[in-house]
Formats: sequence, C-alpha cells, structure tokens
Amino acid sequence: MNETLDNPYRVSQASLETSFSEVGEIELAGIGQRIGARCIDLGLWYISFVVVGVIIGLLWILTFSSFSDSSFEQLEKIFEEVINPDLTSWKDLFNIHKPMIYIILIVGQAVFLALQGYFLATRGQTIGKRILNIAIVDRDTRQLLPLRDLYLRRYFVFESIFILSDLLLLLFRLIDLLFLARDDRRTIHDMVANTIVVKV
Repeated sequence: MNETLDNPYRVSQASLETSFSEVGEIELAGIGQRIGARCIDLGLWYISFVVVGVIIGLLWILTFSSFSDSSFEQLEKIFEEVINPDLTSWKDLFNIHKPMIYIILIVGQAVFLALQGYFLATRGQTIGKRILNIAIVDRDTRQLLPLRDLYLRRYFVFESIFILSDLLLLLFRLIDLLFLARDDRRTIHDMVANTIVVKV
C-alpha cells in the first residue's frame, strides 16, 4: 500500500485545490506554526492599516479642510481618542458609542480581505500560514471552505468584538491562544467555523 496512506505522520504534498480526504491522513499544524503565522499576519495587517489610515487622513484633510494647524489638531484628536483612550473613564473602556470605531472596523476588515482574501479563497491560507506551510480545512470533509463562510465564521464574527471593547478583543485573543494546548489544537474560532489547521 502507498506509504503516504500508511504513515499518518507523513506530510502530503497534494495540491490544496483538492480534498485532503483524498490523499490520506493529515498532520495538525504545530503550536509554534499557529502562533508564528498569527504574528506574521497581525504584523502585515498593522503596517497596511497604518499606511491606509495615513492615506485616508490626508484625503480627509484635502477634501474637507486646509493644511492648517487646526486641521491637523482635529485629525490628531480623533485618532488619539481611539488609540489612546482615557482609561480613568469607564465609558472609554467601551467602543460602541464611538462613531470612529465603526469606520476603523470597516477599513480594517477591508485591509484584511485585500491582504488575505485571495489565498484564503484558493488555498485556505493567510500569508503567514502560506509562509509556514499550514492551511485551514473543514474538520469533517478535509476540504477548503468557501471564502464567505471562512471569513464570516472564523474572522469577522470575532473581530466585531472590537465594537464593544478593544480590551475584550485582546482578552479573547489571549484565551483563544490557550486553546492551542488542546490535543486537537482547535481554538475557539476553529470550533465555531468547524475547521482544523493542518500541515501542507
């Protein structure tokens, strides 16, 4: 019998375009790979978001104001309220009452999809996962998920916690990482989306 089918620890080299169930046993991604991929993706997203934010800010000034000190002060005040909230006020611990938060969420998710959408749709990978040779597949079928289902259930539903509180989002991400210590290495968002992350 084929060695690939007999040995559950052998990494399949089959294309991600096909079902993993067609090529035998799979091997779960390691904890280090999962955390490493997340760090790469977060770093790429942050840099891209800052660049897009600067561009949007400059366009806002050009469109609605002039390059005066008051214009820059107004823009700086908006970002200061979001990035560096007054933690002595309980209201600043929550974001739902801040209109700018919704813009940040929309722009942030647009940046995420621009960076990761193609690879998620075609290979079940983010850039970080692609670099570290791991991919997301359906837990039951071992197949790639449609981008809509993958994005909404595995990413957007949890990133929306940011609307309530950025501290809650940070807490969720930390708890989510702890779930990697499980035998099946499925985090909370894996369980909600019914996915596993495997080596490729």
